[in-house]
Amino acid sequence: MSPGQKHTQHARRYASRSTRRKKKALKQSPTVSVEDLLRDARVHEASGNIQEAVSKLEEAVSLRSTDAALYEELASLYMQATRSDDADRALRIAISLQPESGFEKYAYLAQLLGNTEEAVSYARKGTELIRADIMSLDKSQHDRIQELRQYQASAHCATAEICLGVIEESNDPALAERMDVEVENEIMEALALSTEGSDSEQEALIALANLRLSQGREFDAKDAMVRVLGRMSDGLSMLEREDIADDVIVIAMESLPAMEIRIAVGKQLMEVKMWAEAESVLSSVMYECDFNVEVWYLLAITHWKRKQLSEARECLEQTRAILRRPDGYDGELDDDMVDRLYEELDTISDEDDVMKQ
Repeated sequence: MSPGQKHTQHARRYASRSTRRKKKALKQSPTVSVEDLLRDARVHEASGNIQEAVSKLEEAVSLRSTDAALYEELASLYMQATRSDDADRALRIAISLQPESGFEKYAYLAQLLGNTEEAVSYARKGTELIRADIMSLDKSQHDRIQELRQYQASAHCATAEICLGVIEESNDPALAERMDVEVENEIMEALALSTEGSDSEQEALIALANLRLSQGREFDAKDAMVRVLGRMSDGLSMLEREDIADDVIVIAMESLPAMEIRIAVGKQLMEVKMWAEAESVLSSVMYECDFNVEVWYLLAITHWKRKQLSEARECLEQTRAILRRPDGYDGELDDDMVDRLYEELDTISDEDDVMKQ
């Protein structure tokens, strides 16, 4: 046998042994399914272990790289982990895999892109898909149709808000004029789709108030917010009773819109300088969550604007205490903003002392 033949023979035996070892290793190692990884990721997410959840879902995606839903769920985890570039990438892959269904991924990407014309285009595509979903349903599926209509109304509101952001950040009068009309149309569509008293109607009225403010029509902006308050008046009145019973609190909260909507309402009321009304709405949040730093800070501002300085300081002290909570807090707030408001309150107190002298 020649040296070359011996070499070939050795190579074949080595390859054969290597193949047998690999097969044996595969038999010994347990197979992890995509479903197992997905379940584990959700368990980790529920327990607050976002990094481990991301790791599990990334492994699932590597095993099933053509599943748009997996990429979308991975993008959601990336957003929670403040990995916005990775979330952007995952959402774009999901869209490329399934461009004509699943409106949520378009909404998420629009939200991620912020106040840009690209975000507007993605938001509008999401709205188109919701409309297509509605058209595909039979009239007997009334509940699902109504649910999708509310999603569609919210999508129109989101598009309007993005357009307003583009207008505010642009120095192009022609762009602002064109988008101003588009914002109006989006809001009117949202109002037409919304059922009376629904969260989507509240969102549309808030967007309308924001639009009117951008147009310098403060009276009309206040009118829109009065309409919002009209839908909330019964619940807010219940919460303002003295010695309110627990069962009354439950009834009041059930009559009010979601907490996120109430925070948005409070902010918009502050924009139109309806300070007392803003305080009432923001205070209602405390019945659900009393460790949101942003809400405590906003309440401090409403008291400050109403010359209730001691109450404003109490809210700021509570804000600082929550910021130091070892187990975390809800909301976002720049600590410097608290310092600046303290300085403002001290300035007013100094002025009062001078006047008394």
